[in-house]
Amino acid sequence: MLMFSYHLLEIAAIIISVTIVYYYLSKKSTLIELYFSLVLLILFISGSLIEILHLLLYSSFYNLAAYILLVGGIPYLFLYAIRYYKLVLIPEVLSFILVSIIIISITGGVILNQAGYSSNLQYIVNPRVDTTPLFYDYMNLLRNSSFQYQVELPSNLQNQSIELRSLILNFTSCLKNLENLSDIYYQTLKHGYIENSHKQYIEELKIFENLTTYYNKIQYTSRYLARFSLDKIYQQFLVELESNYTKANEIINNLATINNLISSLPNTSHIPIYINLENKILFFNKTNAIKGEIIPVNYYGEVNGTVIVNYLNYSLHLPVINNTFSFNFTLNKYLLNVTFTIIYSGNSVYLPNISTFILHSNLQKSLFIAKILSTSEIKPGGYLIIKGYASGLDRTLIANLYNQSKIYTVSGNFTITYPLPYNLTNTSYTLNLTLLPKGIETPSQLKISFIPRLYNSFLTVDTSSKWIIPSLLTVSGRLTAYNGSGIPGIKVFVFVGNQRYEAITNNEGYFSVHIKPKLTVIYGKQVIYVESDPQYYYYKKVASTYTTIYNPLAFIIPLGAVMLLYILRKIRKKNRRERRKDTKLVELKVR
Repeated sequence: MLMFSYHLLEIAAIIISVTIVYYYLSKKSTLIELYFSLVLLILFISGSLIEILHLLLYSSFYNLAAYILLVGGIPYLFLYAIRYYKLVLIPEVLSFILVSIIIISITGGVILNQAGYSSNLQYIVNPRVDTTPLFYDYMNLLRNSSFQYQVELPSNLQNQSIELRSLILNFTSCLKNLENLSDIYYQTLKHGYIENSHKQYIEELKIFENLTTYYNKIQYTSRYLARFSLDKIYQQFLVELESNYTKANEIINNLATINNLISSLPNTSHIPIYINLENKILFFNKTNAIKGEIIPVNYYGEVNGTVIVNYLNYSLHLPVINNTFSFNFTLNKYLLNVTFTIIYSGNSVYLPNISTFILHSNLQKSLFIAKILSTSEIKPGGYLIIKGYASGLDRTLIANLYNQSKIYTVSGNFTITYPLPYNLTNTSYTLNLTLLPKGIETPSQLKISFIPRLYNSFLTVDTSSKWIIPSLLTVSGRLTAYNGSGIPGIKVFVFVGNQRYEAITNNEGYFSVHIKPKLTVIYGKQVIYVESDPQYYYYKKVASTYTTIYNPLAFIIPLGAVMLLYILRKIRKKNRRERRKDTKLVELKVR
């Protein structure tokens, strides 16, 4: 506060001194006053330019002399202009003032915009996050709860990833418990312990309720991570999750069906039964006749009624005659085995039963193994060298990465190369290998994970802190490697508003672009983004800086237009007076 009052006293003292000097000179001689004013005007313009330049660059006064010229020159010249306003309004003088203002503005803008300045507001952004490999790992986790994934994410996404992994593990744990308890339920029912089986059913309902809660939470939490993933892969994850939930739902539905049948049977139903299905080989692309039998436990008697046979999303209602039932099944899919679930509804004597059987086919499981060689040398734009073995002759192998597929023909031991795209980051990627079926040999799939080897880079940006319109703004910088050396030949994009500029780094890693002025902006803060294009072995980098726009043309152009109109008006009036003077009649006296 004291410093502010001190500066006010300084300004007041300077203005009073200038006023006294002005009136003293005006009383002495007009010529001395004019000479003093011209000298002061030149010094004022020079000092003002220096002072304004220093204020814009360093936000502080340069020296006392420029400070006095800036504060004292303005009132003195203002008083002089009031006293001799007619002189100022002369068209030639106005033209000189207008041209001087334009030259000073443009020259000052060029000098200022060329001044080197490194913005303090500069930060590095990690490469674009990609959670696609993460959902591959989540699918593996649904199949195998001990699977360990390797994807590294930023801290905010890492927390979401850990939470989702925990939910999936809880979900798979509930599913395993459900499967184990259902086996215990059937064993209990098979031995005729109806009350114990009902208790098992109540316990399984609680587990299924928890499983449903985890299922809903997984769907909700995964949506956030899905924003950074390919939609196709996320949908595959949802299908995998849905299939597991459907499996649990089928277990509960089967238990509910038996429990409802037991509760609806009369009290006379007391003899447990077990179901036997003929164990035979299912032939591919042929109709297979399958027979079954219902046998009472510790009781000899004839069993009749109805059985329901469920398999591959099909359901058959078959009569039981003299303890037996039969049906036909055609295997037209490449399946090594088929699961049949048989439900006996029970009657007034026999208790209901649900049994599951697995029948194997004559198809041969393809032996298919593969691995990536030289995993430490995997680079974007390079090749994956894959070595493996495929049973059979002339098998078709499809390698797919992000919908980029390549087809190979392999037999026995093989070695193939798969080309990699350039836009890979340091996350885990999954290459899908599909061995197509041939004859009675089944198809087979493998998923191979790999992490490209990329190097870190550093992006620095320099620009002026002030952008004086209409001058060009120079944005320069350097892209360096982890060892400090420049990275040549990398494309760099500079974004200013809706404009995009491109540059290529030179041999030392330097780049420079010239930004066109924004004539419509009067004043404001302009953020500038600089992005290196991910090429070769380096991460993509993004840097941000800013500059402040000052547009004197926004005031000079309207002022100049007004002054120009005034000048033209003055010149027109002057020309009109001169014409009148030339055409004026001269009266001659005749003697």
